Formats: sequence, C-alpha cells, structure tokens
Amino acid sequence: MNAIEHACADEPREIDSAGLFAGRNEVIIVHKGGRYRLRITRQDKLILNK
Repeated sequence: MNAIEHACADEPREIDSAGLFAGRNEVIIVHKGGRYRLRITRQDKLILNK
C-alpha cells in the first residue's frame, strides 16, 4: 500500500444515500449479529434504531 492509498484507507467511506436506499425509505444494517434499522423520515432526516 503506497502513501496515497494509506491516506485514503484512514478516511471514512462515503456512500450516497440514494444508492444505499435504492428508492426505499428504510434499510436494515447487520452489525455483529445485531440488526439496526436506518430510515428516512418525512422531514428527510436519517434515524437509526436498534
């Protein structure tokens, strides 16, 4: 891994919400066996619940 690749690896991954939700208003994220619900509210905000 060169210096540029290493610097990029330290940055958070950026994902566009339109691609993540793909026309839906809710997705399920599985993390260490737990299920989390990420949804878009009527006010166009994001809410994450376990």
